[in-house]
Amino acid sequence: MSAYEGNVSARLPDGNIVITPTRLNKAEVQSEDLVIIDMEGVKIQGSLEPSSEFRMHTTIYAARKDAMAVVHAHPPCATAFAVAGREMCIDCMPETLIELRSIPLVPYGTPGTEELPDQLRDRLQIGNAFLLQQHGAVTLGDSLDQAYYRMEQVEQAALILHYAVALGGPQSLDAASRAKLARVADAAGR
Repeated sequence: MSAYEGNVSARLPDGNIVITPTRLNKAEVQSEDLVIIDMEGVKIQGSLEPSSEFRMHTTIYAARKDAMAVVHAHPPCATAFAVAGREMCIDCMPETLIELRSIPLVPYGTPGTEELPDQLRDRLQIGNAFLLQQHGAVTLGDSLDQAYYRMEQVEQAALILHYAVALGGPQSLDAASRAKLARVADAAGR
């Protein structure tokens, strides 16, 4: 994350959400800067204001009971796919396919408004990572570490796909191999 970009949150045991504040470089965030909000976005605790993207976070938590953390960032290569309006086809990378299942491209919605969560809501059951058109990426996980690692996977996949295009294009796995990987992912609870 660079400068003020991106935001991170985690679901607390009481159902509330701890989220990074708006307009603060994430490298400088201290524990006392974190903000606690309820599922409606009402600030419960903290001296700063929550991220303007809190609606996206609460939408994810409401739709995905397995989501305990959310990371939103603008990794350069993955965001280039989002800005170009290009979906990332990951069915050529077994590890990425197992962990993320897919990385759907979510149509543009104005950041910080209801438009973005409205665009995201119907796609939340598809995978664990999403490209936000003209914006960036968002990942979720059962922990902050998992959500963060998934963001790293999104950027790594974007870089691989970028290079693969220069080499003639990625080669998708056949249907039988993809089905086998889906069973592996299901067995691993992903």
